[in-house]
Amino acid sequence: MGNNVMDNSEIKPFDIVGRGKSAVVFYRGGGIVTKKFFNSPDKEKIALDKEKVKKEFERHKFALDAGLPVPRLHSPIYTVSPLIMGEESLCYDMEFVDGLNLKKKMKGANLREREKSISKMVEIQKNIYRVAVCDKGKFDRIDDELKRYINASKYLKKCWKKPLIDLLDNLSGNSLSFCHCDFAAPNIICDVNDRYYIIDWANAKLGNPLYCMCVTYMHFYLHMHPYCDQVEHPGEEAGMSDSMNIYLQKIKEMMGINREDLFAWLPLYGAIYLSKIPAENPKAHHNKGEKLIAILNKWAEKEGLETIYTA
Repeated sequence: MGNNVMDNSEIKPFDIVGRGKSAVVFYRGGGIVTKKFFNSPDKEKIALDKEKVKKEFERHKFALDAGLPVPRLHSPIYTVSPLIMGEESLCYDMEFVDGLNLKKKMKGANLREREKSISKMVEIQKNIYRVAVCDKGKFDRIDDELKRYINASKYLKKCWKKPLIDLLDNLSGNSLSFCHCDFAAPNIICDVNDRYYIIDWANAKLGNPLYCMCVTYMHFYLHMHPYCDQVEHPGEEAGMSDSMNIYLQKIKEMMGINREDLFAWLPLYGAIYLSKIPAENPKAHHNKGEKLIAILNKWAEKEGLETIYTA
């Protein structure tokens, strides 16, 4: 949910500077923005929504206190009257970062500029995984959430669930690093002084960093058009986008991560993403859904399992 304006003087109070699925960010003035969270239409889920907002705020604060490049917080969570917002809403205030999110910055950039941006991404990612977490009980675990999605999914074939969970157990190991888990170009803002800030810490958890890196890689594959729209399958050399190649190269150079270790997580990423698509609409998300189905079918064939819907 990055900003799309480069000049602070162009922005007026209450101008919207970011919007996502769960919240909108608007400019308050004085270099401060307010993140206002949407209310669930289901009244029974309001308490759950409040807990999610609390967790996001705490994760943001933890990252800030750990010295990571995160916008400064300017308030605790507070409730705004429906007379002001039209509905009672949970909000918090933070520093306005005057810049572009990295997806917008990289759009149309030349190869050298993209390599510079991705190198900076990997440097920050590496620093996130180095953060020491003393009270590990305060954070959710990546593997716990993935298992919940797999077990609850009405879309995944039943014969896939145990092999997917076995794969998760095998890959997760004992790693409990601090991970952003949505570390993608739209959640990185580059300011006018070329400083990078990481936003949207709602999904931060403890676990194996390779899953978090898989999320980053798959964002290039699924979303960073026009670089990835011709790639038939992640990991294929022919037609692989420059951005995807650069990311693989940088995590190898800067973190010693081999592409094969990252690719091992692809079936799990595909399973989780597809688990969020309504079971009655398997073609949802258009070509993104179809690409993820192709990943899962390839894994299923290798495991000797039945495949699912193909386009």
